[in-house]
Amino acid sequence: MSKIIHVGLPKCASTSLQVLFIQAKGTTFLGKGANATGLEAVKDWMRRTFLGEPPRFRESLYPTKAIRDIFRDALPSDRILSDDEIAAMRAELDATVRGFKGDPAKLLVSDEVLSGAGFIFFNEPRRRLEGIIQTAGRLFGPDALVVVVMRSQLPFLTSYWKHLIRTGYPFTFGHFLSEQSDDFATASSWRSVTASLFYDHVRRAAAEAGVRVAFVPFEDVTGDQTMLRRVFADEGITMPPGLPHRRRTASDESHILKLKRNRTALRKRGNMFTPEQLQADEPGFRWVIENNTLFDPTPHRERLIEAFRPENRAFAAATGYDLAKMKYPV
Repeated sequence: MSKIIHVGLPKCASTSLQVLFIQAKGTTFLGKGANATGLEAVKDWMRRTFLGEPPRFRESLYPTKAIRDIFRDALPSDRILSDDEIAAMRAELDATVRGFKGDPAKLLVSDEVLSGAGFIFFNEPRRRLEGIIQTAGRLFGPDALVVVVMRSQLPFLTSYWKHLIRTGYPFTFGHFLSEQSDDFATASSWRSVTASLFYDHVRRAAAEAGVRVAFVPFEDVTGDQTMLRRVFADEGITMPPGLPHRRRTASDESHILKLKRNRTALRKRGNMFTPEQLQADEPGFRWVIENNTLFDPTPHRERLIEAFRPENRAFAAATGYDLAKMKYPV
């Protein structure tokens, strides 16, 4: 019996995985779930009604917000919670599971926001992933397994930035990369999301804290899922076949259009961004418009690749993962 806590990362097929987790056998699913809309809801109803299949889309058993709040309460910046406080939080979780007639010893929690790499529309540092993993170990006990879906760093940052564009971020890719730290010590600073991408640092910190962690490459999740299914099978959980992909990737042209609109709608973001900040990014933005190309030239791409290269080498040497084959910078 085990407790699995899937913490993302974001932009690593989390929504698709959560559709699978809802249907997993041998556990109680808690956390973020997928909800059907429109045609998906009709298809889901037909599969359940006529084929007897389990639902693919429904509200999860446990409110995502409650899970997030517990983690945020457990990760204050000024102090570490006492064992009694952690025990009280664990009792609250156990009582909730029993209320749903679930087994507190068999849990599957999933919410990529728990990774600490939340989206960057707030003026506060990132939560460090190794600290979140350590807290998960305290909160869920020594038999807990934290699952981290990792991804080659530059594709991750690219996907992350595109998500920001779709939600109002007004800066070019070059500007976004310029704010990403290549130093682990400062990688959790405001608007830098790279703290979660130093995988060997995270691996070593988890080992030192005695917390079990399974790193599953995004490239495996979107491929044949060999590693993913082995991890869950070893914990006694049966996953349904396949991996549903619910969203199409928006075109570069649509992102350019959205970027233009974002830069003229700063008032909707309050004081988050200023015209002065946009002015510094103006040369890159003009290049994007004049060349009708989404990605402006930037030296920060190579800067970050060189920072991640030794980290990936160390991780590969320690785990035996063939990161070069998966196109990680090594």
